[in-house]
Amino acid sequence: MGQIINMLFLLAALPITGYAQTAYIDDYMRINLRPQPDQASQPIGVVVSGDKLEVLEKQDGYIKVRTMNNKLGWVFGKYLKLVPSAKVRLEEGKNKLAQLGEELARTEEALGQATSLQVVAIDLGSAEPVEPKGSFLLPLAYWFVILILSGAIGFGAGVLYYRHQIERRLGGLHLGPIL
Repeated sequence: MGQIINMLFLLAALPITGYAQTAYIDDYMRINLRPQPDQASQPIGVVVSGDKLEVLEKQDGYIKVRTMNNKLGWVFGKYLKLVPSAKVRLEEGKNKLAQLGEELARTEEALGQATSLQVVAIDLGSAEPVEPKGSFLLPLAYWFVILILSGAIGFGAGVLYYRHQIERRLGGLHLGPIL
């Protein structure tokens, strides 16, 4: 059992090879790419905002990176972010918005075509089309009438109940045709 735990601890302590994290240059910046992780070494290039960099190693506040054109060097770590710059995210957002706009236009066009189609029922006994009977307004009128009737019945029941309560309070005195 102890050997298994030691082996797991050893595996966890080994550095993961082949693991690459992506980082980006912060907004509106130009930073030097250096051959060594210190300020004394002469810059070998410059990276700017929006450049995509592959993180390879970290040492003393510097990060070893590979640029998109395979140039290796060290940059000061405080200038890197793990999210793209606002400029890059804005462009991605604009592209996504354009795609969604096109999808909306296609959906509206399909909806327009679907609503313009006429519904025709076919009687299986004969090969002739049969016009659909009634319309969607008939069920609406039916429910409207039911709503009005139930409201009137509820109002009437409320008036009778209110009258009964008043008569009880007055000791059985009948109010007559007022209520």
